[in-house]
Amino acid sequence: LDIARACTSTVELTPLLKDIARRTVQAVGADGCAMFLWSGARLVPVMVQLADGRADSALWERFNTLPPKSLGEVPAHAEAIRSRQPVIVARGGEWQHDAWFRAFDLTSALVVPLVSQDQVVGTMTLVHRREGRWRRGWRRGRR
Repeated sequence: LDIARACTSTVELTPLLKDIARRTVQAVGADGCAMFLWSGARLVPVMVQLADGRADSALWERFNTLPPKSLGEVPAHAEAIRSRQPVIVARGGEWQHDAWFRAFDLTSALVVPLVSQDQVVGTMTLVHRREGRWRRGWRRGRR
């Protein structure tokens, strides 16, 4: 409910994404969240938020310099967009070769499609520092 309320409280994209990211990581107990939006035929990194809300300038600088990627370079994101379902990414798993997953040496992530007016507009990636944090139960309808 708080996330839905945040969506209707502002028309500015950056504060809206930051608020959604912060509320989402708190709701699911993730360590952080990154958002990627469509631009042409590529996904563009646009937002990173830590669970505690603090700013990490080094993390932001690394994230902010990530280049847009084609779906072939980020297969976990491609699968989330294609299936419109969350995708679990774990070290040693089938999606470990995702370019952004490797760039930050992530251990565990959940890539969720962002949908607006029945169109996928990007992805939200929820991350954990510990392995095996996400369970298949997070993937609605895919147990």
